[in-house]
Amino acid sequence: MLSVPEAAKMLDICLQTLHDWKRGLLPYHKLGGRTYLKRSDVLAALQRHQRSFDSVQALHNQS
Repeated sequence: MLSVPEAAKMLDICLQTLHDWKRGLLPYHKLGGRTYLKRSDVLAALQRHQRSFDSVQALHNQS
């Protein structure tokens, strides 16, 4: 399990973006008033994020 700051660092996004992603894009768990994310969920989000970035870059390069 990763803390919110650890997950944001792994995804190379700011904390606010991670909190936005928690609203449907990224599952999370509460334990003792703290929020944690499964490493596997964060890695899957990282792959989705990278694919999206690659798609945008490819479109830009075609122009």
